[in-house]
Amino acid sequence: MKMVLPKITYVNYKKAFPTMHDGCFKSLFSFDRFWGGKLWNISCKYYAIVIDFRGNWISDMMGDKQ
Repeated sequence: MKMVLPKITYVNYKKAFPTMHDGCFKSLFSFDRFWGGKLWNISCKYYAIVIDFRGNWISDMMGDKQ
């Protein structure tokens, strides 16, 4: 198994979706894991940092072993 550095993405949902009202962002801080723990989402209100440990998400969706 090859070691792959995670891809880190910053998201500002208020800037990406300006028509959303503040009531959509109820939790002050949250940490969620998706995709079997390979995709982490750390968010504070409408700001988020996404850490993606999947390497190649297309082959991961097809079930190929890397």
